[in-house]
Amino acid sequence: MSTAPELESWAPAAVCQARRRLAVVVVEGLCPAGLQIAQHLIRSRIGTLVLRDDQPVTREDTGLRSMDAGRRRAEAAAGLLGGASGETAVIEAPPESSIRGADLHLLVGQRRASDAMLSRRLEESPVLLPVSVTTAGWRIGPLLHQASLVCSHCMGISPFNQQQTPAADADITVLQAAAAAVAAQQVVILINGLTPGVLRGAGLMAEAATGRIKTIQHDPRRECVCG
Repeated sequence: MSTAPELESWAPAAVCQARRRLAVVVVEGLCPAGLQIAQHLIRSRIGTLVLRDDQPVTREDTGLRSMDAGRRRAEAAAGLLGGASGETAVIEAPPESSIRGADLHLLVGQRRASDAMLSRRLEESPVLLPVSVTTAGWRIGPLLHQASLVCSHCMGISPFNQQQTPAADADITVLQAAAAAVAAQQVVILINGLTPGVLRGAGLMAEAATGRIKTIQHDPRRECVCG
């Protein structure tokens, strides 16, 4: 017979597993970082993973098969990941489709997402997490909600060159792998729901030149260029 402490330790784990199985997560932008985030989420047994990227695969796309050159990244990635996805349903978003019903939407790329893009994605999904990786470093968050003030400047999703300069010897593959691991971990924390997570109202930024990782708090009421 289980004791009360054993039940208490088991219950949160069971709840987290159930939440992950029921979760629907969109990964948009299947650059190397986006593709690795998807792989981490499969290993975390997220219930449904929706892949979106209408860009064609090129032979320079790390992580995707060269035999898929010319196909849409989402189609190629779904074919690559779907065969080993275990308990995760991996599906591709059709071209120019609208997504409804997702719990969390990741927008991954090498450039700052425009305010218009952020607004459009928040019309589709209730929660949006921007992720960007450059040779200057990586940035994750802040977590945006449909009620958020969506301004990439006042919410702190500004270009890296405003605060950082590219590292002369930066290995972009290392930065992509690091950003993907941290972003996926934050997604799992958010879905588990046992702790609030560090990305609510803040962003994480890593500097390639120094290796420093810091949390950046943002107050959209101050010094906003959209004012």
